Amino acid sequence: MWVRLLSVTILLLGLLLLVCKLPSPPPGPENAFVALEFKNSNGAITKEYMTDSIGKKFTIILIHNLTQYIDSSVLRITKGTNFDEVFSVRSFKNQVDTTNYPALLSDTGIYAVSFTGYIEEKTTVLSGKIAIVGQPLTTQNQKPLLDVPKEIKTGAGQELVIPVSATDPDMNQQVTITVTGKPESATFNANLFTWTPALEDTGSVTVKFTATDNGSPALSVTDSCVIVVSATAVNRAPQWKMELIQLSTQPEVPFSLDVSSYCIDADNDNLTFSLLAQPPAIGTITGNLYQCTPAVTDIGLHSIKIVASDPSGLSDTLSLELTVKATGDTVKPDTAPPVITFKSPSKDTVISVDSFEVKVTCVDDSGSSVLGYCDGIAFTMNKVPSVPNLWNGMVRGLKAGTSSTIKITATDSSAAKNMDSAFVQIQWSKKATFALTINADNGSVTKSPDALSYDSGTVVTLTPVPSNNYHFSSWSGDLTGSTNPAKVTMNSVKTITAGFEVNPPSTFALTVVAANGTVKKNPDLMMYDSGSAVGLKATAANGYHFVKWTGDATGATDSIAVQMTTAKSLTANFELNSYQLTLAAETGGSISVPTSSPATVNHGVATPITAVAIEGYNFSGWTANETATVTDPTSPTTTVTLTGDATVTANFTQKSYSLKVSAGTGGTITAPTSSPVTLDHGAKTTITAVADEGYSFSSWTVSGPATVANQTSASTTVTLTGNATVTAKFNQKSYSLKVSAGTGGTITAPASSPVTVNHGVATTITAAANTGYTFAGWTVTGSATVKSTSTASTTMTLTGDATVNANFNPNLVIPTNVKVTSPVCSGTTATLTADASLVGTLHWYSGACGTGAVGTGTSVTTSALTSNTTFYVRAELGTSYGPCASVNVTVSTQSVAATSINATNANPCPGTKVKLSVSGGSLGSGASWKWYTNSECTQVASGTALQEDGSQFEITTPAITTTYYVLAEGSCNKTTAVSRTITVQDESEPATDIYADKGSSFCYGDSITLSVIEGSLGSNATWKWYTNSGCTTPAPGRILDSDGSRIKVGPKSTTTYYVRAEGGCNPTTTKNIKLTNLAPTITKQPVSVSSSCQKPMIQFSVEAIGSSANDVLSYQWVKDNTVLHDAAGMMGGVTTPTIQFFDVEDFAGKYYCTISNSNCSISSDEVEFIWLENPPCP
Repeated sequence: MWVRLLSVTILLLGLLLLVCKLPSPPPGPENAFVALEFKNSNGAITKEYMTDSIGKKFTIILIHNLTQYIDSSVLRITKGTNFDEVFSVRSFKNQVDTTNYPALLSDTGIYAVSFTGYIEEKTTVLSGKIAIVGQPLTTQNQKPLLDVPKEIKTGAGQELVIPVSATDPDMNQQVTITVTGKPESATFNANLFTWTPALEDTGSVTVKFTATDNGSPALSVTDSCVIVVSATAVNRAPQWKMELIQLSTQPEVPFSLDVSSYCIDADNDNLTFSLLAQPPAIGTITGNLYQCTPAVTDIGLHSIKIVASDPSGLSDTLSLELTVKATGDTVKPDTAPPVITFKSPSKDTVISVDSFEVKVTCVDDSGSSVLGYCDGIAFTMNKVPSVPNLWNGMVRGLKAGTSSTIKITATDSSAAKNMDSAFVQIQWSKKATFALTINADNGSVTKSPDALSYDSGTVVTLTPVPSNNYHFSSWSGDLTGSTNPAKVTMNSVKTITAGFEVNPPSTFALTVVAANGTVKKNPDLMMYDSGSAVGLKATAANGYHFVKWTGDATGATDSIAVQMTTAKSLTANFELNSYQLTLAAETGGSISVPTSSPATVNHGVATPITAVAIEGYNFSGWTANETATVTDPTSPTTTVTLTGDATVTANFTQKSYSLKVSAGTGGTITAPTSSPVTLDHGAKTTITAVADEGYSFSSWTVSGPATVANQTSASTTVTLTGNATVTAKFNQKSYSLKVSAGTGGTITAPASSPVTVNHGVATTITAAANTGYTFAGWTVTGSATVKSTSTASTTMTLTGDATVNANFNPNLVIPTNVKVTSPVCSGTTATLTADASLVGTLHWYSGACGTGAVGTGTSVTTSALTSNTTFYVRAELGTSYGPCASVNVTVSTQSVAATSINATNANPCPGTKVKLSVSGGSLGSGASWKWYTNSECTQVASGTALQEDGSQFEITTPAITTTYYVLAEGSCNKTTAVSRTITVQDESEPATDIYADKGSSFCYGDSITLSVIEGSLGSNATWKWYTNSGCTTPAPGRILDSDGSRIKVGPKSTTTYYVRAEGGCNPTTTKNIKLTNLAPTITKQPVSVSSSCQKPMIQFSVEAIGSSANDVLSYQWVKDNTVLHDAAGMMGGVTTPTIQFFDVEDFAGKYYCTISNSNCSISSDEVEFIWLENPPCP
């Protein structure tokens, strides 16, 4: 690489020739769009639907095409009402911008995803779904998953901390992480790699980490991290948390913004803030505070560039769009989300306890609310009153050895409810352990707890136990003093020695008193040597427990040791045991003694207990656990004796009885299905009786202690308090029969009427006709069946009350001379006549004979007729009738008025032909359609009848709007008229000129509104805009008015716009305006490059032409959004079309060039220099 750097001294820089090349027209807003994709944890990319596992990190890809037309976009992830996450994109770096939104979901289920893009004030909504599933079960062991950063850069003397984590797809498996190739001075403890490289470590080192599970067989995975160490500390530039903030204020109102909350610096450098020199200037920055008081003349949008710089000169720029609104105008909505900064932990951290206090600052001018999540489980964040913008919350129950994701979400108090989120990882590593070594001569030491090593922070109690004739004197080593027993805190490896000294030669008596128990001495002697230790063990008698030692020994432990330095007397104290007695009652009763439960009773004391059964139940016995003895388990009143806490339960059984259900003559029992049945006391049981045909249910009779709910209902319930019998009773049915004779005869059987007959019994009926009449049949009313209705003597059977009538007919003849008196038009009446009948009266019908009565007599008038109709007449006497005669009436039809007039063109231009036609209506006999031009139908319309009946009529459009009328005229009637107005269209007049709101010249990116001057639109016409004189290429832009009279355009080069009126009767001539581009035009864009072993010097070039021959162009190159300056011997040409610099890593990044003239500026494409440590060679 140094060879490439040295060879630059012999390079000669040439001049670049500008080549004229017109750019292609840029795409318009109609080509702008947003798109949504998903990338799961395995790297697979899908659309609309994605499946991933719980706890896996995945990515939502948000694509924005032609960002100059996209105002903003919003991503929302929801799961019912339990989960709602929002992410907004309000600024873009490139024309095609892709945002990768990382996410991790901790609960299984289906999540709904919506992605809304706001394009030129229009909304596009895309949707998708994410399915999060649990870890799949498998019998085959799977490899662990290891998370290691690929490359980290640091400097000599800077501490480097790398948390390494691993998970295992298999449930309940542990993963162990080991490291190889680490520097000698580095440490790896609790999955945390820590190293502070020295100057001699400059260069790069590859450290390998291996994760191994405890499955069968054990599987492992290895990954590496490259650590690049420079000779000096690596400084990192400050970074704004967002690229754009949009806020509003009003004139004469002080405005201020603390900008430090929106910027971070990875090195915790002290930052300075300044305004980028860019007229017109508005406001100032003092320290961290931007301030301004706008004047009335400042109303409008101001783009303010705020620069954050660290002491080394590295910087980043924020755009503040401040809109000054006139008083009374709607203030621009707040679109800036809250700014979240982690204070504790400030980065991914390993901790030594299972809980952690999280502290963040949250800054938003409108105020905000903050909520925390640990692996998807919410925890409360509280605002700290004493510290501005500070919030804290406690995370508890972390899992040892596992990384947990801490997510903080904040929602501001503006109407937009802007949201933002921040993440950090924490891992609980259990404490270190330390060995404790105890040395003791002439004695021993008891440790509590007893272990070889202890977790850091564990407190251990040490009790010295001297050998015979020795006593404890003092501690030495990592513990001093003579405290007995002593406590030591394990915060390091410790070695402690217990010192013992020999007792002086003497013996002493030990007296022990124990009532209700015994004490065992070890050794059991009468006298003890001075300094000797005696072990005492207190044992309580049955039913008692040890309480404490009194006298020359104290304490509540039943086993103690006393050191005999004098004669001693001590007492072991015991107390009688007491227990908790709990009484319970099963269904069917209660406990009356004792009155409350649980009750406290003494060991071995008999306690009375009494159970009481409720009505319908019997006491069945007591049950108790093994610590209770019931004197008589079968008696409801007895006693119980306890040897420990116990529960005694009273049990009860429900009484039951026998129920017999039977039916008397005339019916059956359907419920219950069998008899007898066994029923519980007081239980309601359904009983149902069904009567046989000819019988009816009467009532229930009861024998025994039973209650029937409704004795007169065939289906009811019965309740028993003892054995009982229930019987259903039924009654046979009888009916009334009436027999009568009509005119012309008599009844001979039965002899009298009415008569009473039983259900289903056949009864004889007989009728006799008088002279001149004939029997015509029987008619029945009621529930009866006649064996033969056409026979004068027959039988009938009743199933209910009934009446039967004998009918007789006289002998009648056919009518003669039947006719209609005059012709009939549709809608008028007809007069019908016939000669009189010698017997009976003439009856007229309009349907079949006997159907549709018209009238009676020798002459009748019909209702209004609309069609040919046949009428019938016959002689009738009572219910008898003779044969029918008929007459046909022919009806002449009437015309029906038309419902409307159809026109081939209801809005014609003057002089065109229009065909009118009748819609609806109909012509009657001998009728035709007539056309007029006045409502009185006296002025005959000019035109040509196209059909013989006048239903189609062609006219030549008059000069003025005219109304046409049509009606039907015929022999029977003249209808009302319907009308249709033929509206003659107006013609358009051409525009006289075009007005441009910003004049006829513009800079690249300007929006210009063009307006039509004078001219007029004819009927159904609109203004159309074009960019060629032939009016075939529509002008790109946004139409502002419905008639097309105004259009907003954004030309990219000099363009002529044409407008004319189109639609209606005539297109007009065009009017045009030429808009001249004042900005430079880029004719050649720079191209991205990477390192090459043959070219030690890198260059980017751009070519452009001015808007006129005298245009003077200036150039400024920008790297990673930072304006560049020439660096002697390293970089040159930053204000020329060609920039050159060494092929070194420090110059890697993204570049573009801003080209300006006296009027406008334009930026080239962004290109990238990719530095390669070992570039390829041919």
